Amino acid sequence: MATFVHNALYLLGSIFITAGALFLIMSLFSSGGNTNMLVPFFAILNGFIAIAVGEILRTLKENRI
Repeated sequence: MATFVHNALYLLGSIFITAGALFLIMSLFSSGGNTNMLVPFFAILNGFIAIAVGEILRTLKENRI
């Protein structure tokens, strides 16, 4: 069960980081003057947190066995 959760969190975190970085780059190069860069920043942060939680779960599972 922990390996599925680890893999799902890692995949979800990678998707959030990729999408957040893409939107951050798009907002930097957009011609509109009023772009909000806070949302992509928190998406990237959320992706890193998801990956970290998945790695913590994997480490706990390895140490328990």
